[in-house]
Amino acid sequence: MQNPPIFPSPARLGLSVPHSPAATVPSVPPSSQKIVERSTPLFNLPPYRRAQLLLQEMAGLTSRLFEVSNNKAAWLTAYRGSIPTFLQGSCIPPEAAAATTTKEILSILESHQNLLEEAVTELQEIQKIEQDKQAVAQEIASKDSAMRVFAKKLRDAQQVLEQTLEDYEGYRIE
Repeated sequence: MQNPPIFPSPARLGLSVPHSPAATVPSVPPSSQKIVERSTPLFNLPPYRRAQLLLQEMAGLTSRLFEVSNNKAAWLTAYRGSIPTFLQGSCIPPEAAAATTTKEILSILESHQNLLEEAVTELQEIQKIEQDKQAVAQEIASKDSAMRVFAKKLRDAQQVLEQTLEDYEGYRIE
């Protein structure tokens, strides 16, 4: 007896099953992520904090991308019924709250990526400045140490000269 051929499921192929309840996707799903109102604009934040906030928002945007995807049913099936969480504490930026298409969210993700690159570049510059500062401090300490050694030798030489002058003070030629 022959076994019937095994075909991959439509969800794994990216297709929706016509009568599946998971195949009906609302046009704009409500977001399960929290939407954060910033009290301080991103560009006013220090680079490290800005990078952290951008990463949290990018994680929230990635989750939001799954929510508005045309293939949400396929994603839900692939991830066993729930959209993955990419970062604990992730949030959606205010500009993405009204985004309803993948194109809009990808555009916001791209701008966040550019901002993140700028923040990382600033952090690298700060790190380089700190390294240069440490190198200068070490050089100053080294030169300071050399100056102290020289000053000690100079004092020792002055004491030897003073001692010699005292020793030969009685031998003046008149």
